[in-house]
Amino acid sequence: IKSNRSTDRSHTTTMMLFRSTAVLLCFLCFVILATTPLVESARETSRTTKKPRNKKKPDLKNMTPRERINFNHDRRKEQLERMLEETKKLVSDHEAGVKLIERDGEYEKLKKRVDAYSRKLERMQEPPSERDIERMLHREEMRSSRRHREL
Repeated sequence: IKSNRSTDRSHTTTMMLFRSTAVLLCFLCFVILATTPLVESARETSRTTKKPRNKKKPDLKNMTPRERINFNHDRRKEQLERMLEETKKLVSDHEAGVKLIERDGEYEKLKKRVDAYSRKLERMQEPPSERDIERMLHREEMRSSRRHREL
């Protein structure tokens, strides 16, 4: 009779272990299946937001100083446009309640940045004037001479 009880206990323990393992496996499958769309969504988002890698960098060393100034002007304008769009999105998300900005005063700072970026972009719509280019070249020469003196 004793051996029969120990066999029953062993069998019951094995069955309980098997059931708990099966439940655990079902839970893990559910978690994996539930998070797969989120992972795919994150991958798709990262693919659409990354910069194209095949964009060839210009050779700044072979550019004339005037070409370099115009190139930097265009690059800066594109950078400001991106910053303006990102900041506008943060403000609109906060206003719509999608993603609230929690730090004190951060919302007000972002609104001021939108205005500042907009004003700066308005001023940058035209390429730099000849006078501006001359001022930049003069400033660059002064910095260069100062650097060489310090070395």
